[in-house]
Amino acid sequence: MQGRHCVVFCCGFAVAVMSGAAAGEDRPDTETGFFSKLSHDRTVGKYGRGRDTTIDVTALTLGYASDDYSFDVMLPYIRQSGPGRPIFIAGLQPTVIAGPIQTVSGAGDVTSSLTRYLLNEEEYGVDLDLGAIFKLATASASKNLGTGENDFAVQSTLGRSFGGFNTSLTLGYAYVGKPKGGNYQNAFYGTLDGSHRLDEDLTAGLTYSAGSSVVAGLVGTRDITGYVAYKLNKRLKLEAYYLKGLTVQSPDRGGGISLALDF
Repeated sequence: MQGRHCVVFCCGFAVAVMSGAAAGEDRPDTETGFFSKLSHDRTVGKYGRGRDTTIDVTALTLGYASDDYSFDVMLPYIRQSGPGRPIFIAGLQPTVIAGPIQTVSGAGDVTSSLTRYLLNEEEYGVDLDLGAIFKLATASASKNLGTGENDFAVQSTLGRSFGGFNTSLTLGYAYVGKPKGGNYQNAFYGTLDGSHRLDEDLTAGLTYSAGSSVVAGLVGTRDITGYVAYKLNKRLKLEAYYLKGLTVQSPDRGGGISLALDF
């Protein structure tokens, strides 16, 4: 498989925010070495209300990858405008709950991920990864930029290629930090991704994502994302995506762009 699939819904920002990355993101192309990514994502949705809530996330991701594992840390900056309060949880699409009309901005929760590559397709016929995502409560809860609690998610990805086509399935479970007065609960999530390498440098794909609700009484999230990735050279890769939400708790639409650099 051309690049092992490593979903970091990151993005705990999934996909969407997408982990601060486009859905269907491959394992960093570098076999052993450091990598970085600069990304910007925007989602817009009514979330059952009469007015749009817009969430912008600009993030810097720094990491290291080898043949056996990868590790990264994402440092996000968030701007939210509109009614409601966004709830960012490790591994999941943000949930927007009832809140005042506001425009706030500031540093988001620092999120890190660790992935262990257990099987590779060349030897075993499939790629199998096991990963963990940690969201640290560094964002301001008083400004509604975070819950004030840490989160932890575990996930596994199974992938296989068919000629120029790559497919992968990710299943995960988030252990949600529960602040006092919040009706939060742990949640399952998953993604199904398919991509096609159009030529040596250009890849296009689709990702379907779903997650159960982290707030009791609300529906879960479901969305579909189309993305393209283009290698500018051996070290630089440009990615862009467009997202369409499928439930009232998903954003109506979203999009993002990122530039990744291997050292």
